[in-house]
Amino acid sequence: MSRRCCFALDLVADAALIAEYERAHATGNGRAEVTAAIRAHGSSTWRYGVPATGCS
Repeated sequence: MSRRCCFALDLVADAALIAEYERAHATGNGRAEVTAAIRAHGSSTWRYGVPATGCS
């Protein structure tokens, strides 16, 4: 059986802050060595839910 480790981040329901977070974490904006390490480890990223204010 494989083991899975999950991390969660609860963003403040502020459309401007969420947009900045999404921009900073968009494909191609991360450091190459970090992205390579994540891919080499077989990690995945999921997004779950939308803040109650409807921000996306």
